[in-house]
Amino acid sequence: MVSTDGSPPAEALATSGLCQHIVDMTTKLTRLVQAAIKDAPCSLRALAREADIDVSLLSRIASGEREATQEAAMAVAGALDRWGDRCKASARKLEKGLNRKEGRA
Repeated sequence: MVSTDGSPPAEALATSGLCQHIVDMTTKLTRLVQAAIKDAPCSLRALAREADIDVSLLSRIASGEREATQEAAMAVAGALDRWGDRCKASARKLEKGLNRKEGRA
């Protein structure tokens, strides 16, 4: 297979700038996942468990030893989102209980 200009596919990607764009996107995704791991309200192990990701993979992404994949990023985002929903629900229950106790409800 050749590109429209007759060069092999890998050369076409490299010369088109598409390859660099993919690398930039992967690097940005990795940084976003690293920030999410750092800001997570739990241990790395707990986050990996909730995201259903091997803890060693998450650890390698966190340390910069490995790039994040789209699948890993989506799994981490899902785990954090589920925790956020549960935390908000717990906070609402606590506030409701406090309001009842103080006679505000």
